Amino acid sequence: MSGRSLAVLTGCVAFVIGLGALIEPATAYKDGETREATTHQLMEGLVAPQCGALKKALDAEETDWDAIALHAALINECGYILMADKRCPDGDWADGAKALQTYSAALLEKVEDEDLDGAKTAFGELTSNGCAVCHKAHKSDD
Repeated sequence: MSGRSLAVLTGCVAFVIGLGALIEPATAYKDGETREATTHQLMEGLVAPQCGALKKALDAEETDWDAIALHAALINECGYILMADKRCPDGDWADGAKALQTYSAALLEKVEDEDLDGAKTAFGELTSNGCAVCHKAHKSDD
């Protein structure tokens, strides 16, 4: 391949890559800039398991306040992690992450009072104002 052909090919590849960056789907989320964990990995490995475990603990026949507090505290931390490292692409994302922080903190207050109904209400607010807001804007149906 001649030098000119290689230059043309390289230019075409660069152009296509550039176009791909410009036409990124509006529902795409942004991974962090410097950390290794992708947003998908954080959701699948941290947020979803904690949310599921929290729901299970809230619905258990015997209330395990320590387990509820553990899962709520980790979800609270997720609200901060999802905003860190320039991951936040828009206001929906920021609102959802803030809701994780706010409603998990409210849930932890209910744990202190051993108020199961209040904890369940806070969990419902967390999922409807946190999870649902972000998923509606950013989660593809893939």
